[in-house]
Parts: sequence; C-alpha cells; structure tokens
Amino acid sequence: MASTEHLRAHHSLRSEQKREAVLCAARVMISSGLQIEWAPLARRAGVSEKFIHDKKHADIKAQVTEMIATQAGHQAERELAEERVTITSLRAELLNLRAQLRRKDQQLTVLERKLSQQAGRELEAELPRPPGSLIEQAERAGQRALELEGRVGELQAQLDERDREILALRDSLRKTIRERNTDT
Repeated sequence: MASTEHLRAHHSLRSEQKREAVLCAARVMISSGLQIEWAPLARRAGVSEKFIHDKKHADIKAQVTEMIATQAGHQAERELAEERVTITSLRAELLNLRAQLRRKDQQLTVLERKLSQQAGRELEAELPRPPGSLIEQAERAGQRALELEGRVGELQAQLDERDREILALRDSLRKTIRERNTDT
C-alpha cells in the first residue's frame, strides 16, 4: 500500500513537472516570437502531444491558448503601430518631395527665362548693325536657332539628370525609412 502511495506521489510530481515544462516552453516560444503550435510545443517541453490534449490537463491547454491569444493581440498592436509610423513617414516624405519638386519647377522656370534672355542678347549681338541682305540675316538666324536648340538639349539633359538624382534620393529615403521602421 505504501508502494502505491509512493507511485501516486511520484506520478503526481512527474505530471506537475510536465505541466510546468509545457508552460515554460510556451513562455519561451512566445518571448522568442515563435508561433505556438501544439506539436512543436510538446517537443520543446519534452512531453507527448497527447499529454497536452489530455482532458486532465485542460487547464494547461487553456493557459497556453490564452498566451497565444495575448501574443496575437500584442503582435497585432505592434503591426498597427508600425503601419502608423510607416504611413506617417511616407506622408512626410511625400510632402518633402512635393516641396522639392516645386523648388525644381521654380529653378527650371528661372533657367528658361535666363536662357531666353541670353539667347535674345546673343542673337541681337550677332545681328549686323547696318542691315545686310535678308538672306544673310535669315541664315544667321537659322544657325543661331540651331545653336540654341543644342543648348536647350544640353539643359534638358541636365534637368533629366537632376530628375534621376531626385528619384534616387527618394528611393534611398524610402529605404532608410523602411530600415528605421523595421529596426524599431
């Protein structure tokens, strides 16, 4: 009879150790950010999956289920907070890029005006004071127009290069923001 009591006590102690191992393993998995599933939890705790699903241990399964629900809630809250930060940073980036584009548009307008003024002055300087033949004047004007078209092409290429730089900066900024958001 004493032997039976001893076996019951041993079985009870062993069962309590297994229960604690399941809870401990669940806590470790949650703190590690692992998704809890019954089979991996049982392996980590060193028990059988049948032990976890046994009706005698329904309270343990309920506690683990509650831990899982809490973990999911915390994860959802973290994701929501990250999305809010991302949205806010993207809005700020959009505002910055719009301001930058406005500045570039203003610079382009100034450059176009200056180019037009310079071309007018150069064209005026090239025109002979005493009027020559109309054919000579037309040829010079045509030649000057070709030169100016070449200059406009150069300026357009510079503008295109700046646009590429802006796009590269925008991509770099987005990448930096994403890295900062994922680090947080």
